[in-house]
Amino acid sequence: TLPQLKFFSGDAAHSSTQYVDAANGSTFLLGGIILKWGKVIAANNNTSVTFTSNFPNHCYSVVVSGGVAAGTQPTININTGSLALNGFVIKMVNGPSDVFYIAIGD
Repeated sequence: TLPQLKFFSGDAAHSSTQYVDAANGSTFLLGGIILKWGKVIAANNNTSVTFTSNFPNHCYSVVVSGGVAAGTQPTININTGSLALNGFVIKMVNGPSDVFYIAIGD
C-alpha cells in the first residue's frame, strides 16, 4: 500500500503511524489535502471542538450537521473566527445535540 493512501492524523512528517481510522479521525488525500471527521456532543452557546491532531498548515473549511430524534431541532453554526489548526467552536441554540463534522485543510 502506498503511504499516501493510508489514514493520516495530520503530522507534517506523514508518518505511517500517524493515520487515524476511527470515529474521530483523518486521512491524507492525494494532492496534499487532509480530511478530518468526527462527532461531538455540543451544548448551547459555545462548544470547543479539538481535532485528534492539528492540521500542519491550514484549516480551510469545516462543515457541521446534527439533530435530535424528537423535539425541537437545534440550530447549529460554526464561529467562523474560531477556525484554527487544532479545532473550531460550535454555536448552538436548542441543544444539546450530537454534531458531526468534516474539516478540510493541509
